[in-house]
Amino acid sequence: MNRIEYFKDIDGVRAYTFTRHGGVSHPPFDTLNLGLGVGDDDRAVFENRRIVAKDFFDGRAPVSCRQVHGDLIRVVDQGDRGMEMEGCDGLITVTPAVPLMILHADCLAVILYDSRSKVLANLHCGWRSSALGIIDKAVGLMADLFGSRPQEMMGVISPGIGPCCYQFRHWRELLPESFHSYVLKGERLDLWGATEGLLERAGIRRRNLRVSRRCSFCDPTFFSYRRRPETGRNGTVAMLL
Repeated sequence: MNRIEYFKDIDGVRAYTFTRHGGVSHPPFDTLNLGLGVGDDDRAVFENRRIVAKDFFDGRAPVSCRQVHGDLIRVVDQGDRGMEMEGCDGLITVTPAVPLMILHADCLAVILYDSRSKVLANLHCGWRSSALGIIDKAVGLMADLFGSRPQEMMGVISPGIGPCCYQFRHWRELLPESFHSYVLKGERLDLWGATEGLLERAGIRRRNLRVSRRCSFCDPTFFSYRRRPETGRNGTVAMLL
């Protein structure tokens, strides 16, 4: 199964972004669609999730979100494994062996990991959630609830649509002013750069950031909603060990 692995050199955490290959779904959801509610057969989606859990997370079913492009974040534990949390776009845990899964098909997943306090977050970061402040909120929750220090956190930005392809015509009306410097020639939004900027503003050091810089629109190994609206969802999954 094709995937991108993060934190190979860091103890205490396991994290991957999975490509669209290695599952059982039929076109146009071929083959490792991990998203419910997109038109795929639910039985295929649950089998794909079972494959991911069995092969990479010791059989433990991930917690996922019924994502709404908002800023609600839930703290979860072992009792939430296999659940889909309604109406949220972020997950935090301090419990080992609880995989956190974010689904995306052009948006970004952002993983935050504090190895000192053993806190893990996984966030769905499209422009809407990011503009609402989901990154600041997650960093604040990790600090307030579990004593995390932003300057000690690691951050990962998953594959997602790049500035090469993300045309955003109504950016003046929709984006907050802080995003305007990330709109490039041709009205293309650099969501990668904007997300890096938000993470740094939240106190995470640039040297602690790992950015995939793989464009989901350009790269056919990923699902892309902009390339084809009827499509599956990539999964980025992280777990404390």
